[in-house]
Amino acid sequence: MTRLSKLLLIVFTCSLFLCICSCNSKDDNHNYSRLRIAVDSSANFYIDSIRLFSDFAYSGWHFMEYDTTVGGLVYVFDSVVNSPLDITLVSFLDRNYTKSVSIKSDTTIFISHNELNNFEKEITGTLPVINDFDTIVIGFSSLGCFHSLNESVVISKQTDKYVVEFNTTRGSSYGYAPINFQKVFDSSFDARIRNFYEDCKALIRRNNFCGSTTSSFIFIRVGNAVYRLPDIGCGDWDGYNKLINAIDPPWPKEKKKI
Repeated sequence: MTRLSKLLLIVFTCSLFLCICSCNSKDDNHNYSRLRIAVDSSANFYIDSIRLFSDFAYSGWHFMEYDTTVGGLVYVFDSVVNSPLDITLVSFLDRNYTKSVSIKSDTTIFISHNELNNFEKEITGTLPVINDFDTIVIGFSSLGCFHSLNESVVISKQTDKYVVEFNTTRGSSYGYAPINFQKVFDSSFDARIRNFYEDCKALIRRNNFCGSTTSSFIFIRVGNAVYRLPDIGCGDWDGYNKLINAIDPPWPKEKKKI
């Protein structure tokens, strides 16, 4: 390759790079603002994530900060296009709430306890009575020094079969995509549910003192009632993992454990 050819190749490569960067940069015809979303800390909604939906592109990345004026954490989105948009709060206990707003400048949106379709005050020390065709939502929430995870299992009985939905972001910090899948089991899955229930009873009976830096809780929702099990951040209780293994999600090559 001649020197001129090399120079032309460099110029072409640089031009292509600048073109791509220009295409990915903000459109000067749009005005952008910072959106801060504060959720009433007294709400019993069990937030998994907050998502924005709009006709325009926006920065989906957000961070959280403590705000003394609202007395709690706020979700901060930078570079949101000034336009009408929907704010959707996603609960890891299988419920969503959407609020429509219009952004014209840097804005803080406060979502109060009364706006949300909250669950009842959580119950501890016991388990729900489950009728034959109840839909059961099992939520798992874990928070430690280097991780934060929420996931859910939704189990619905339909005549002689069970439909199971599993949703998790386990492994997202390693670059893996979220897992959202549905699977149908025959009536023999009832035994797996009863085994999980017996494991939960054993967890409630045990000494629940835990000195771990990781807090991990199991929540069971039936209807609007939420039951919270003792912390499983330390100890050898594996009732939840046995249930997940029975569901057999399509994990990446290296299965991400809790």
